Amino acid sequence: MRKIALLALSLCVSGCGSVTTVGSSDYSVAANLERKDTYCSSIPRMYSGVAFDFCSLHAPSKGANLNWFAGYYLVDGIASAVVDTLLLPYTGYQQYTEGSLDLE
Repeated sequence: MRKIALLALSLCVSGCGSVTTVGSSDYSVAANLERKDTYCSSIPRMYSGVAFDFCSLHAPSKGANLNWFAGYYLVDGIASAVVDTLLLPYTGYQQYTEGSLDLE
């Protein structure tokens, strides 16, 4: 049971919205959300991981099991909220100097 929990945690962290948005270029974040056909036009840099998860959910369903999909982004959203809070001084400065991340 412990190994399963560790595996689930590592999968969430590797796909964490915060890691994706802060650790990648603006172009790759925009391309990632474009592949998902999201309806979002921009995301703020502060709490960008949470915004990334919501934008991922705000996309047309492509036949995936919606309960699993929503559950994954709920767990990832909570983890992203924690990481985004820790990164708030850095992302706050980025938001002030660069503005929101434009997805269009």
